[in-house]
Order: sequence, then structure tokens, then C-alpha cells
Amino acid sequence: DNENIKRLFKKYYIPSMMTISVAGNFDKKQLVELAEKYFSFPDRKKGKQEPERKKPVYNSNILLKQKKLEQAHLCVGFPGIKQVSKYRYAKYLLNIILGGSISSRLFQKIREECGLAYNIYSFYFSFVDCGIVGIYSASSPENVSEIYRLIIEECGKLTEKSVTEEELAIAKESLKGSYMLSLESMNSRMIKTAKQQIFFGKFFTLDQILAEIESVSSKQLQELMKLIYKPEKVSAVVLGPVRGFVKEKDLRIN
Repeated sequence: DNENIKRLFKKYYIPSMMTISVAGNFDKKQLVELAEKYFSFPDRKKGKQEPERKKPVYNSNILLKQKKLEQAHLCVGFPGIKQVSKYRYAKYLLNIILGGSISSRLFQKIREECGLAYNIYSFYFSFVDCGIVGIYSASSPENVSEIYRLIIEECGKLTEKSVTEEELAIAKESLKGSYMLSLESMNSRMIKTAKQQIFFGKFFTLDQILAEIESVSSKQLQELMKLIYKPEKVSAVVLGPVRGFVKEKDLRIN
């Protein structure tokens, strides 16, 4: 209710816990004055009042949900890494190679070679103490089990053998290009600056970031995949007209 929201706001929204990120054409003196005026909250306690946080516990599961839709939607997931991990740049490159681009292994295998799905891609979320990797596909319900099998197969390959130097070079150029392109957006710059301050307490120059990307080796990508990908921890959800097409046992990894 309103009273709970007010108590929460008063307890946690205090200057010592705030990060204000601004990018673009602004007057620094005026910005500081406005921040002090609207974000001082003199009635609040000083010091940090961070909410209690327990690291999330990952539990693998299989879920089939029957629903009247045109396509079946498959999402596969497994634990990832936290944002401050030493593998964070390897994570970005691994995602591009696995399913984060049209030249990725999943896109080329499942869509281009096998023609099983129009939409297939991988993604990730990283937080202060945990992360997750996900793979999404939309297809005809009769193709779900085969798509799932191919996803597991491609993930397994990345643990068994290092990516080729050509694959890694293409991924590096893609990542560097997209990062530099994102700097043209003031909104993107603002968010990047805020995240760097929140997670690392410092800022990284463009040259530093590009150097970090370039330093990632194929061995590191394989190390990362071995670290995060465990077949017994894979979860899967299928939503759509699954009845008669998909069985839970088809999504269990022996």
C-alpha cells in the first residue's frame, strides 16, 4: 500500500546510496546545484541502508505450458557469471559466437542449415553476485524437440573444443564495432557510466575496453563455457501448442 511505499522510499532512497549519471551538453555547476536541491533529502539517515540480499539459488526445471498460440516458444537457460567476473569480456564474445548474431552457431545451424526456426538467439543477464544465460527460439511445435537437441549439442561443443581463431576474430570486431556505435547515443553513454560506477567504482576509457576485448583468448572462452554450462543444470520452458508434440522427457538430458 501507499504507506509501505513511503517507508521503503524513506529508508533506502538516501543520497549516500544514489548514483546520478549525466551525459551530453550540460553545465556542471548547475547540475550539482539541481542535484543538491532535489536529491538531498535532509530528513534521511546518513550512511548506507542497503536491503538485505541473499544470493539467488539456481534450481533447474522443465516446464511445458499449453496455450493457443501460432508458434511454440522455447527458452533454455543455465547459470551465468556475475558482472564483475574476470570472464566478463569473454562472456560478451561467447554470446556472439553461440547465438548473439546472424553468424552465430545456433543461428547458422538451426535456422540457415536445418530451417527449423525463424527466430533463434542467445542472451545473458549479469548482476552483482550471479548471472544467467538464455537461449530463445520460436518455431512450429513439431520442431521444438529437435531444436532443443541441437541447442544442447552446440553448447556441448563449446566445452569440448576451443572456438576457431577466425570465429573469435569476427566476434571481437563485432563487439568492438557495436560498442563504439553505442557511444553515439547519449542515453547509452549515461547508462554505461552509471554501471561502471556502481559495479566497479571507477570508469574505463574506450582504449581500455577495446584492449580488454582484444586480449580474450579462445582458451578463455572454453574455460568460461566449462564453468557455466552443466547439462544437469539446464532448464527449459516451452509455451504454446505443445500438447501432442513435446514431452517433458524430450527435454531431460541423460
